[in-house]
Amino acid sequence: MLPKDIFEIVEADFANRDWAIPKFANCRMRAEEHCYHKKRNPTIYQIYDEIKRITNCPGDVLNRYLEKEVRTEKQFLCARKSMLAFFNSIKDKKEIYLISDMYLTADILDDVLHACGYSGYKEIYVSCEHGCSKNDGLFEEFISEGKNRQGAIHIGDNENSDGKSAEDAGLDSFLI
Repeated sequence: MLPKDIFEIVEADFANRDWAIPKFANCRMRAEEHCYHKKRNPTIYQIYDEIKRITNCPGDVLNRYLEKEVRTEKQFLCARKSMLAFFNSIKDKKEIYLISDMYLTADILDDVLHACGYSGYKEIYVSCEHGCSKNDGLFEEFISEGKNRQGAIHIGDNENSDGKSAEDAGLDSFLI
């Protein structure tokens, strides 16, 4: 249900290794928090650079953790069946762009989405690659890149970032 759940699973999977990072889940959350204070909307790679700074852990060990985190995300993320059915019913009729506030990069999200059955969208806009969230300019950046907001609707589950911020940028929104 929560990102911390993924970090705790990763921690548990590596707990008995002699190279394990003690209290990894807490370290992972602290590193992400530090990144948000230093740079808005960090990528997962920037978060792991911060873990390296905090722990002085060797790069090969951090790569194991990073790869395990991504694999675990892919393992546990799943499509909402009704949303996937809706997506598939319109993808041949509308251009679909995916806009997300997330530390996973577009290439990682693309893999996750394909594993969940999503295909046929034009592009993924993710906050960590654009340096701004939905609340502070991601929608405006999307529109400024020439995307037509006429007839566009943003669908999401957060009243503020998916609803109010989309509407403030001139997009219709629908909350699920």
